[in-house]
Amino acid sequence: MRLADPGTWTLLACALVLAVPAPARAQSQEEKRRQLQERLGIKPPPTQAAPDAGVPGPGAPPPAEAARTPAAPPARTPAGANRPRVPGFEEDIRPLLEKECKSCHGPEGMAARSRWVLRGEPADYEATLRFVQPATAAQSPLLKKGAGTTFHGGKKVLAVESAGYGTLLRWIEGGAPPGKARGGAPAAVASASPGVPRPTHDSAPASAHPSGSPAPITSTTPAATPAPGASTPTVSNLAPSASASAAPPSEDASAAPRFAPRVHEALLADCSSCHASDGMAGAGRYVTHADPEQHLRSVAPLVVPGSAATSILFQRARGDAHPGGAVWSPGSAQLALLGQWIDAG
Repeated sequence: MRLADPGTWTLLACALVLAVPAPARAQSQEEKRRQLQERLGIKPPPTQAAPDAGVPGPGAPPPAEAARTPAAPPARTPAGANRPRVPGFEEDIRPLLEKECKSCHGPEGMAARSRWVLRGEPADYEATLRFVQPATAAQSPLLKKGAGTTFHGGKKVLAVESAGYGTLLRWIEGGAPPGKARGGAPAAVASASPGVPRPTHDSAPASAHPSGSPAPITSTTPAATPAPGASTPTVSNLAPSASASAAPPSEDASAAPRFAPRVHEALLADCSSCHASDGMAGAGRYVTHADPEQHLRSVAPLVVPGSAATSILFQRARGDAHPGGAVWSPGSAQLALLGQWIDAG
């Protein structure tokens, strides 16, 4: 191949053109244009470079704020919409108890002399509340006896996994409300609102009166106070026998209680369901009697005069080693009365 050949020069020129990169050529052309503008005194127009996708332009909100669009406030659900309904005594609990318990705890049942009797009256609600503990619902005597986890003469009537047990548990946990009567009106409650602790001496006999005596009626009536200057006889002029007959003989508040009638009637009311002659514990050494003297003869071997804490009767009444559990809770009026009687000798 000869260098003087025109074809050879053509091939060399093409090879050089192909050897120079395109960006270099473009750069040289741009550089020439810039130099020419400088000679002529022409300012180059500002370049309109597209902003980087990752860098926000001037005045543009940050990506986090741009993505954060104002959302509509969430719809407010009405209070209690998702809260399960708390069962009521009249519409839910009474039918359940009458179905499962009334055969024994009805007026004609075996436990008719117990502390809990279903009579179909509004008083059934108050009687049932004595056996529930809203603060510790699962430990309520009503549930423990029904489930058979504590001593119960009727054995197990409600399985822990049953629907009836769950209804009772939710009722107690919800404060044991009275619910609505069968006519649709709220059940009338004679005492405080449900869930408030009741005194444990509701079952005390009505005849067990307080030790203090009521004031004679004649001392409070307007007729017993004569007008000034009147000649009518005053109370002090009445015969002693009349004032004595106006008020029954009372027991001094500081005097020790006697077995009859108060202790006798308290034991008779709360122990006869098991310890009567025809009860489950009728064959034991302690049997209740309607006659106070016979009842006292049965009680005497179980007490240590002057020491209630070591007396078997007192220990069993508060639940120590007693299959029936605590008859009276610590602090109750009945247990205090029994202790006072034993300690007095």
